[in-house]
Amino acid sequence: MLRILLHGGVLHAIITNNPAVLDVCFFDDIFMANFVIDPAWVKIEQQVDLICTDVFKTASDVLKSVDHLGFVNLLSEPKPNAEDKMLRVKVVESVFTAIIGYFEQNDKHDLVQKMLNAKQQILHLEMLIYAVKSKDMEESNRLVGLLGNQRQL
Repeated sequence: MLRILLHGGVLHAIITNNPAVLDVCFFDDIFMANFVIDPAWVKIEQQVDLICTDVFKTASDVLKSVDHLGFVNLLSEPKPNAEDKMLRVKVVESVFTAIIGYFEQNDKHDLVQKMLNAKQQILHLEMLIYAVKSKDMEESNRLVGLLGNQRQL
């Protein structure tokens, strides 16, 4: 099992022999994930789907905030604002980066594709936040289009 812990901005990965299913927990400043490295791929696929769905729901929530508040007020909305939401799913990007090689080695290309797709959505969210911070409205609009048009696999 690969255990991943993010605490205080530091990502820790530990490999153990303790079997478990993929389990992801979000706390205020702690993110923990347990990833099974065993043949029970169905459970892993279901959990990857749930995590990817959360990433796309977060992107959808941010896009709704853009529609409702505009770019100027996007980062000043009550907590959790768009940046807080992006930071929460950015942890998923780190976790996917840490485990993607394992799935590649085991010919789970569909899972790799789903994870890469979610990682791209997270990158677009992050780029949107920084475009808004730098007041680059052209880039912000371009990124809103990319976020809205990317389909979940």
